[in-house]
Amino acid sequence: PGVNAGFSLIVNNPLIHVTRLIQQGIKEARDIAYLARLYREARDKQRLQHIILTEDIRTVFQPVVDIKNSGKIHGFEALARGPRGTDLESPLALFDMAAKTNLLFELDQLCRRNSVQSAESLRTPYKLFINTLPFSIRDPHFRGKFLLDLLEGSNLHPDRIVLEVTETFAIEDYAAYLEEMRYFSDMGFPTAIDDMGAGYSGLEKIVHLQPNYLKLDMHMVRGVNRSVIKRDIMQAFCTMAKKIGAGVVAEGVETMEELETVRRLGVEYAQGFLMARPTNRFQFDLNIDFGGR
Repeated sequence: PGVNAGFSLIVNNPLIHVTRLIQQGIKEARDIAYLARLYREARDKQRLQHIILTEDIRTVFQPVVDIKNSGKIHGFEALARGPRGTDLESPLALFDMAAKTNLLFELDQLCRRNSVQSAESLRTPYKLFINTLPFSIRDPHFRGKFLLDLLEGSNLHPDRIVLEVTETFAIEDYAAYLEEMRYFSDMGFPTAIDDMGAGYSGLEKIVHLQPNYLKLDMHMVRGVNRSVIKRDIMQAFCTMAKKIGAGVVAEGVETMEELETVRRLGVEYAQGFLMARPTNRFQFDLNIDFGGR
């Protein structure tokens, strides 16, 4: 949470009751705190606008591993990072500021374009997972000639680009959203629901969107080997995914115990620090030996 401090100086006046003086001081301190908030918001917006205009972001990649097939790499997720060495290097801080300054669309557009451009050399058959916000599918610069120009000259084709819709944002009108998404599905883009179990009605999204992948939120994966409730929830997601023919990806896997548990529950794919940390290059040599399984 942001904290805004205000202050005031109360000078004793024998002609004014002390209670009124204190009330006056509180009002002045509130006004100063309000002005400080407006100043901070304007400063943050200018700072983020500068980052967007100068395209001062970078893309890193984390492998998505097929844990049912001897640890074979299935693809890579493109992850955005802000200016290196700053408090906005973290994507959480970056997108939090974008939400507070009404620049989510502009930032998402830049990150999505940068993801595709940075992954131009990714060879067949590996897939590229790209995060996108629900309202961004209406972006005219991600359609038609703009989209074809973006993909032209790269190794990427629509059937290898997985559009991840984050589950932490609500979709208010499923009919309108599905109509917009049909454009991408007709072109061959697979879809995924990201952060399953972290936000809004996940099961409702599965029913309406019929995605190709379900990506389980890292907080559901963390410690799943020690939690019966998490295992039951994960099992339910895996069962539903199987019914619609979707693959399940466990995010944030950090221990062998978590890996073995999600694999036993029916999860096909995993990503996390146990296998590899995100880097600016495609990693094909993983930190883990699957022992030929």
